[in-house]
Amino acid sequence: LIYDTYLRTTFNPTLNLNDSRLKKIFVRAEKIFNELNIYFKKNKVKCVIPSHLCYISYGIISRIAISKNIPVIKVRAELASKSLRLIKIDKYCLDESPYYSYKKIFNKFSKAKKNKNLAIGKKIIKSRISGKKDKYLKYLNKSLFYTPTKGATLANNPNKEKIIIFPHCFYDYPHRFRWMIFNDFYEHATYFLEKSIKLNQYQWFYKPHPHSLEGHVDYHKKLLKNYPNVSYLSKDTSHKSIIQMKPKCIITNHGTVAHEYAYFNIPAIHTGDNPHINYKFCFTVKTKKKLDFIMNNLDNFLENFKINKKE
Repeated sequence: LIYDTYLRTTFNPTLNLNDSRLKKIFVRAEKIFNELNIYFKKNKVKCVIPSHLCYISYGIISRIAISKNIPVIKVRAELASKSLRLIKIDKYCLDESPYYSYKKIFNKFSKAKKNKNLAIGKKIIKSRISGKKDKYLKYLNKSLFYTPTKGATLANNPNKEKIIIFPHCFYDYPHRFRWMIFNDFYEHATYFLEKSIKLNQYQWFYKPHPHSLEGHVDYHKKLLKNYPNVSYLSKDTSHKSIIQMKPKCIITNHGTVAHEYAYFNIPAIHTGDNPHINYKFCFTVKTKKKLDFIMNNLDNFLENFKINKKE
């Protein structure tokens, strides 16, 4: 929580242990923690209703309540259906649906309910890749599966297979899921940029998230000046343009691109916990050692990697 608060308030891409602002955040977090523990001892708290679960402002009180078996209820606005719903937060204290139990939950459905929901899912993803604005991705103002201008293609080397890095916003709550193998998204991005130098048999591309915070795209461009071998793609680049290049694989920590590209039989490599963790249509790496092995043996690894669209 301290780490994420530091990134979000300083707009530094990664932690600077010598920054006096980090010390202030640390002291403030300790103060919040101590005062809340005193409050919970003196008062019978029935329920905690936070607006968020991230950062020291919301995360500490939520986690203390959960540790004391006090219900934490979050109100979530569902913009797609224009409704509100209440979520009882579980031990992981995540502002997410229980993705880590999706397969278990789905397997309890009747055959008729499974078929009904699979049909809904198929309709949603077909609509998304058709280029229509997706009401379920409420943070996007337009579809990124739009049809590119006729004749417009991305500059690519036909003799090299393509790898696409999809970095996340460096400032925006990196630890939103249960775990990740990098300390933050800056380390995630620089790991693969460094790999691109050694693995120059591939052509590398780098596309920032379309919903990056203000000033964040500029930092991506600045970072890539150190890696002229990597091609920068605008954050608004159409996924259809990228898919036309038939990438060998894509890289993300937890992005929706994993299932979107899997639909086109393009494998994704995750570097942390993610909504697809229950399934095998993309690969989730759990250690840096394993990630090194995969990247250094990428051809052999992906040769045997099959995507089952039924998942």
